[in-house]
Amino acid sequence: IEHLDEITPQAARIGAVNTIRIDSHGKLIGANTDAEGFLSDLSANNISWTTRPALIIGAGGAARAVAFGLAETGCPEITIVNRTEARAKRLAEDLRTVWPKQLVNVAPWQRRSAINTPHNCLIVNCTPVGMQGVCTPSGESMPWPESVPFQPGQVVADLVYAPLVTPLLAKAREDGAHALSGLGMLVQQAAMSFAWWTNEKPPVRQMRAAIQSV
Repeated sequence: IEHLDEITPQAARIGAVNTIRIDSHGKLIGANTDAEGFLSDLSANNISWTTRPALIIGAGGAARAVAFGLAETGCPEITIVNRTEARAKRLAEDLRTVWPKQLVNVAPWQRRSAINTPHNCLIVNCTPVGMQGVCTPSGESMPWPESVPFQPGQVVADLVYAPLVTPLLAKAREDGAHALSGLGMLVQQAAMSFAWWTNEKPPVRQMRAAIQSV
């Protein structure tokens, strides 16, 4: 962000940029399409978030986009867990600064699965745990304890898109929860970037087909 000439208001609120455009004057303008891309994928899968509490795992750039997107559009309650709790608290404070009435909680990483997650909770993994080729210090293959089951009414979204079915999603499906891979968000946010760069309607169907063929 510090190397850009401008950023959009939404990117400024989120504090993260994932798309840069060069305008006609050569200025670098940053935007964030992750928030809208995530919500668009939820909508495409007929998942409402305005009546569901959300549990966000992680507090990096992707987590910030998801949290701000949910808060801006009416998610009733957001809980954030992160290995570095101070970072989760910082994200929570940033959310409260923009939306003072938003109910935001922070929970210790060790207790993420002990949180009272309601039967209809939206659980979003915003960490790289489970991504192909990514090794974590603890050797984890997913950010959720194997021994703790998901519930059938819950939605488990994993922003990881390689592999398409991560260990987290495999467990969610086995437990009867609605499992949502990161492919949809990847395509949706890329389509929005394409539209911003070109002022043309993005070929979403072809984009999805292309990434699925890789």
